[in-house]
Amino acid sequence: MTLADLRALLSNANVAAFLRVIRQGESRQTDDAYTLLNGGGYFIGLLNHPYAGQKTPPAKAAGAYQFIASTWGEVSRQYGIPGFGPREQDMGAVARIIYRQALDDVLAGRFESAVIKCRQEWTSLPGAAENTHYTMDKARAVYLQYGGSLTTVYEAADVQNPSPFMKTELRPTVNTRNHMDPISIFLPIVAQLIPQIAKIVGGGERAQQNVAVAQTVLDTVVKATGSANEQEAVAKMQSDPAMLKAATEAVVTEPSVLAILEIGGGLKAAREADVAATQADKPFWFSPAFWISVILLLMPFMLLADVFYVHPEAYDGNLRTQIVTGVLAIVMIVGGYFLGSSQGSQKKDDLLARK
Repeated sequence: MTLADLRALLSNANVAAFLRVIRQGESRQTDDAYTLLNGGGYFIGLLNHPYAGQKTPPAKAAGAYQFIASTWGEVSRQYGIPGFGPREQDMGAVARIIYRQALDDVLAGRFESAVIKCRQEWTSLPGAAENTHYTMDKARAVYLQYGGSLTTVYEAADVQNPSPFMKTELRPTVNTRNHMDPISIFLPIVAQLIPQIAKIVGGGERAQQNVAVAQTVLDTVVKATGSANEQEAVAKMQSDPAMLKAATEAVVTEPSVLAILEIGGGLKAAREADVAATQADKPFWFSPAFWISVILLLMPFMLLADVFYVHPEAYDGNLRTQIVTGVLAIVMIVGGYFLGSSQGSQKKDDLLARK
């Protein structure tokens, strides 16, 4: 592997995206990351590592990938990397990926395998000793956001056109950025951003039952954020609180997912409970819906009391007529529920039919 090889690898989409994954935990995604000192502050001059020639414990790291001076000295001498500029730091990070024997995994899109190997080098990666919040799902989302591909299907390499960087005899044939299952890839990430949909993410039989609903959730998120696909929607939700709010509101109000998202079984469970309460020989006042209606009717009747008994002088004839008409309409609606469409009416019809 030469300096020219390192430079060529920077143009690989998976390599470029994986470097962004490292930067997410070590520094930041903005250009000033290349002049960042560990612990805060910036250094001036990119001709060499700011701590070159000094004894550098981990606290004295620098740059986008937080190299300590001793590690950078090894890399720069091995490959002849000139300076400590942005492109040189990127090449140095690729060199350390090679050192950790993770390059083939990065090129092939074996994301988790690459992370596991590289977290010995960068301790902010998921599963590493110093990592406290950077999960594998979050890292995968960053990788996809910056154009990385996740590949799962392989075939024998074309020996007439082998990759100059692949050491294995397998190469990816499916780019899962175009052919991946969006539910398995993006739904767990969306569930972290929108906790209300956690019920849909579960495995086993429930996951099979919820496949259609899960796809509806992803479609709703994409539409609510004005995105072209799930990957773009996730990126917008992670970076823009307004987009996250819009997506959350759209998901939790989507009619086809309400039955699963609502706590305690939602409207369906409430209706079933009300049916059970009014079955057999129990009178209508055992129905929870009856008492809820009574409570809701208290306010209009209190208004009537105020109109005719408490402050009658505050209401003229037209206003009284309007108030009485409105209260009667409310009473008729509630009465129509019990006499026409309630479970009590259905039970009465069933008794008449049996007779």
